[in-house]
Amino acid sequence: MVGNVTIRPAQRADIPTLAHIANAANAKSILHRRIAPYQVQYPIDYYQWRLKIIRERFAQPDLRTIVAEDPSTGEILGSGAWLVEGSDTALYKRWVGESTWANWLESRLVWVERKWCRYITDRSIDYEFLNNFMAAIVRSGRSARPACLHCHLIVVNPAIQSRGVGRMIINWAMELAVREDLPIYLEANLEATGFYEKLGFSKLSKDVIVHATGQGTFHIPAYVWEGEDRKGRWLERDASFDGTEERWNWKDDVLSK
Repeated sequence: MVGNVTIRPAQRADIPTLAHIANAANAKSILHRRIAPYQVQYPIDYYQWRLKIIRERFAQPDLRTIVAEDPSTGEILGSGAWLVEGSDTALYKRWVGESTWANWLESRLVWVERKWCRYITDRSIDYEFLNNFMAAIVRSGRSARPACLHCHLIVVNPAIQSRGVGRMIINWAMELAVREDLPIYLEANLEATGFYEKLGFSKLSKDVIVHATGQGTFHIPAYVWEGEDRKGRWLERDASFDGTEERWNWKDDVLSK
């Protein structure tokens, strides 16, 4: 399968397909079932919610989406969305410099549409949980880590999973991270932790914790990839962690930069 797949930048014409693939790929995700508990009852609402998220990513100047495509058929097999964090990095300046006024206008329009859906039409999403989830992401945010390439999303069409497409998407980001001298950071779906660990990602000591009213807490593991040749550049082992697995922390000197 991998030999017949190419990686290319996503195009706006891909957005509807990307929304369908993302929803299908996340159908069994514990996190996404919490975010969208009524996705089965209201599939159109759920699709529209996802569609606006993807449109917003296209308008965000410091974020890029790539797709894995079968060039013989034009079928999109998966995608990844990558955010560069660190306004002093060359990659951030390059990506933001490519943004146009049309991106800004579309981001404003999508913001209005998402508000309309949230309060008027959308019945698929648990917005209280989603608010708590986004607040947890913000709390664990950019000020708590160094400049990095942040993975927002990796999805693969469920029909072709376990055939190397996800790894191709990760490899694209790894090559970019090495060229730009950045680590990769991501919050992992619970179902994908083994996948990232096999690729050499290190699990951080602090999970992203979502507090859900009346439902306890929801832990989302966070991972970092440095690369074998750069091991120890950004991370150090957490010697105080008393679990059976290894955990890691950002080094103090990289957080101060």
